[in-house]
Amino acid sequence: MIKQLIWVLISAAAASKLAIVEPIHGTVWKADKEVVVRWEIGPNPLVPINLPSHPKRHLSQIDIDLISSDQESGGIPIPGKGLFLVENISIGVPLSIGQAEWIVKKELKPGAYFVRITSPEDKQWSVDGERFQVDTPGLKANSNESAKIMEQGWIPRVFGALLAFIVFC
Repeated sequence: MIKQLIWVLISAAAASKLAIVEPIHGTVWKADKEVVVRWEIGPNPLVPINLPSHPKRHLSQIDIDLISSDQESGGIPIPGKGLFLVENISIGVPLSIGQAEWIVKKELKPGAYFVRITSPEDKQWSVDGERFQVDTPGLKANSNESAKIMEQGWIPRVFGALLAFIVFC
């Protein structure tokens, strides 16, 4: 009994976790360029990562997604999260590989994104990376400010006043 308790305590203390180490905050992904998503398992890579909904099963494959909090990103809404799934970067990647390459699509809108790693076997399990920027020349950044300005209508009013000034002067 005591040996089992000690084993449980040691196992819990040495439980492995997955961490996204690339991209990190300050990273800029450019359109049509190959990028790498990297992850590490620690503190003990030999201890498997358990899945919450399947305690006797271990994480063996992962899915990698590009996520945005901007509804203008063109992504699919993630229910109840205020987030949008913009792109599946890679599906069914063996956990042991430690990285996945991807070509940044030029159709992505510039703005802030992050990478989310999930388990195809347990949708409750996920790890989010740090926010980084996507830069796609030729497309405008996601901005609700310009839409608000247009809704308020001050640009047409200023333009109209300017035109009236020119006509009457």
